[in-house]
Amino acid sequence: MYSRRIHHLMLLVLSCTWAWAAVSYAQTPNAERELRFGTDPTGGAPYIFKVDPNGPYIGFEVELAAYLAQKLGRLPVAVEGEWSTLPELLDKPRGGEKGIDIVLNGYELREDLQQQYAATVPYYVYRLALVVHAQDDSIQQWSDLRAGKRIGVLEGSVAFDYCQQRYPGQVLPNKDVAVMFEEVKRRGRVDATVQDNPAAIWFVHFDPTYRGQFKMIEPARQPSYYVIYLRKEDRQLKERLD
Repeated sequence: MYSRRIHHLMLLVLSCTWAWAAVSYAQTPNAERELRFGTDPTGGAPYIFKVDPNGPYIGFEVELAAYLAQKLGRLPVAVEGEWSTLPELLDKPRGGEKGIDIVLNGYELREDLQQQYAATVPYYVYRLALVVHAQDDSIQQWSDLRAGKRIGVLEGSVAFDYCQQRYPGQVLPNKDVAVMFEEVKRRGRVDATVQDNPAAIWFVHFDPTYRGQFKMIEPARQPSYYVIYLRKEDRQLKERLD
């Protein structure tokens, strides 16, 4: 069963239309006044998404960015990029159009990234969730995946590495989480998807487009952490974020 804390979080995300007017998408950086965070809105709910296509981005990481910026006395500014390469934005000049201070977008604590960048203390503990079509009775437990089931995972994620090691030849990576759930719904290219449980819970229980279309196979596995990445030389910023 998913935790009561996550359940309450999802209800809040679904029921509120936060007006994050404070989150700017300015093109001209101002390092003294802004907290520029790298994010990929195509990753979707519940991290960063839109209820109204013409409205502001919302989500629990948008809220977190606004909170951190307020504590730092800065304005949160979202800088969009492709999820799998967001850390590379830290290698760009901070004053450039794609310059950022932090990566904040459901990024896992990973040894390879820690070799290049500093990581804050974790802000969220997640687990990997297995999601299948609601009417698919051929997958009752994780071990059923070994029967040649095709597994959709987010490219470059911990879920990708986890499934590659355990189910070689069965993993179909994709850059868009929503596309993988759509494939499971249509019973198309993939039979199941393995996702971080915040995304899994959203699509299974809260997304009105997919409600009733999926089920999660318990238990969730491989607990790990979401962290914020930043430049190693930004020691003072890291201390304040921690």
